[in-house]
Amino acid sequence: MALTPSIQTLVSYINSPRDINITDNSDYAGEGIGNANASGLLKITSPAGVVFYNNTNWLNPDIDLDNPLKLLEKANIPLPLGGDGLPLLGNYKVDYQVRYSPVLRSYPIINVDLVNNKIKISGDLVVEALAAYNFNINGSTGNDGGYSVSDISLDGGNTSIKFVEQLLDATVDGNFRYEDDRAMGYTYTLSQIYNLCFELPVINLEVSHDCRRSQLLSEDVSDYDIDCNGTEVEPDSVTRTMTIEYPETMPVAMADVVTDSEEYYLGPRIWTGVYRISLSSVLQYTLPDDLVVQATILGNTTDEVECDECLCLYFPCMETLYENYYTYLGNNANKAETLKKVIDQLELNFMMYIAAEDCGEDSSVYCEKIADILSTQNCNCSPVTGDTSIEIIPVISSIGGGSGSGTCCDIFSVTSDPLSTLGKTGDWAFEDNGDCWKKVAGAWVLQFNIMGAAGATGATGATGAQGDPGACIIIQELFPSVNTGIGIEMLKSGNIPTVDIAQYDEIYIQAEFDIAENCDSSVYLQTSTGIHIGKKFNNIAGSLQHVRIDAILKVFSLTGPSNIKMTQLVFVHPTITGDVVSDVKPYGDLAEGITISLVPSNITIWAMCNDDVVSTTCNFLTATLYKKQV
Repeated sequence: MALTPSIQTLVSYINSPRDINITDNSDYAGEGIGNANASGLLKITSPAGVVFYNNTNWLNPDIDLDNPLKLLEKANIPLPLGGDGLPLLGNYKVDYQVRYSPVLRSYPIINVDLVNNKIKISGDLVVEALAAYNFNINGSTGNDGGYSVSDISLDGGNTSIKFVEQLLDATVDGNFRYEDDRAMGYTYTLSQIYNLCFELPVINLEVSHDCRRSQLLSEDVSDYDIDCNGTEVEPDSVTRTMTIEYPETMPVAMADVVTDSEEYYLGPRIWTGVYRISLSSVLQYTLPDDLVVQATILGNTTDEVECDECLCLYFPCMETLYENYYTYLGNNANKAETLKKVIDQLELNFMMYIAAEDCGEDSSVYCEKIADILSTQNCNCSPVTGDTSIEIIPVISSIGGGSGSGTCCDIFSVTSDPLSTLGKTGDWAFEDNGDCWKKVAGAWVLQFNIMGAAGATGATGATGAQGDPGACIIIQELFPSVNTGIGIEMLKSGNIPTVDIAQYDEIYIQAEFDIAENCDSSVYLQTSTGIHIGKKFNNIAGSLQHVRIDAILKVFSLTGPSNIKMTQLVFVHPTITGDVVSDVKPYGDLAEGITISLVPSNITIWAMCNDDVVSTTCNFLTATLYKKQV
């Protein structure tokens, strides 16, 4: 039965010295081979071509499946190291030889014949026994020992063995034993190349602290991916051990914090001083050629917690003022009212301090104001000096919205009156309407409102400048047309549906003409009832004139779905190039600025020409209708 040897190779950076470990994972059972009779030898060559491990002794094999101390693994073979103290990178060659050992057979003796110097064993074992050697009898009354066999034959379905040496005892007992050498000489060899191809990653720890939350955050941001000859390999597993050591200047020693988390929040209730954070990461990779690599990498950093004294100034002294305020509420209303004003000032400055902190501005000015206010009440907070760490009292809720915890109290942010189940006696709750509550004897009691009473109405400010009325929307655009005939001729018209007009809208009309000598040009506003108002221009200047007309139609009011009142149809003076147009006058029934009523229909703008002289030209250039929503 042939065997296909198979091994798993692991390089460990964890042990000292760095080593290589070989495991035999051959499928002995699948090959029908008794693995108790197999053993193997290893030979390993370094990337430099040097054989640094070579076992040739079959009496002491590397892999011995019949030895519980060795079994399927050869461990802790030291690797050759480079100048950096790490294993040499490159190709390692592993040669593995497996062979079977002789099998010891043992069968009960069922007959002893002293006359013919024979024994019998059960069954037909002639072929097997003929190939065997090292015959002996064991466990008998008087025949134990080694024997030479002179004949092996089949006798009545059993196997008869005749010896050269004389049997001495006729007692039928004991076992006939021999070694089966049919497996001898079966040796299988495997050669495998493994490329150790990467450098270990580096630990990267990011540590920060938040004085207001009294928390320290330690986060592993290491990039554990490695490059193996251009192939990116992610770790199969990462096992972290992060250790956070409290400052050596702690007044009372604190036990180290040990966690396997990728990030860890310490607190609330951290202390000033230098924290030491270390990380040990155990990594395992499977490289492209199935080489498994295990490594432990280490890293450490420090974070010095330094917080200003504003919290110290605020909380302990405020607590004293609060207690005094509660005392005076019952026996000295005037004094209580005086303290309330002081507390209101402190609250306001502390809010400004928090805002400055959030916005990255200088918050120290508000701390100084707090200290000044407190000093007026003979309430001074002396910060701890020297090398002893001091506790940082959290001001705001911890990460995730939980309540911060301080020496005097917990502080909560609420959107309505706090529930009776919230907090404990001495805690504070700040409502988003400015109400400040304190829990007294198990019940929430409103203390004050930091917004204060409404102030007096200020003086009326100056009227601001008129804003831009907004952009115009083109609702109709008319293109050039030329009249070369005699008499009145409509050149262009455009319609504005009244359903598109709203109160306070403005309709702008802009038109331009080239007017020949003795030619009249007009622009009219017309509804379904006829022309109501317009402008007529008569050129008697003796040459071709250019005229521009600007008209504004304003919607004065809307009195219902069937009536629209409009006013201020204003025609400004035309823009004239060359000689002055002598005749510029209103045309039609109504004068400028007169209100007109229109039925709900289209408002039509007519552009007309009247040539009084044959062959003169009235050239209408353009007209544009705009609507401006005011």
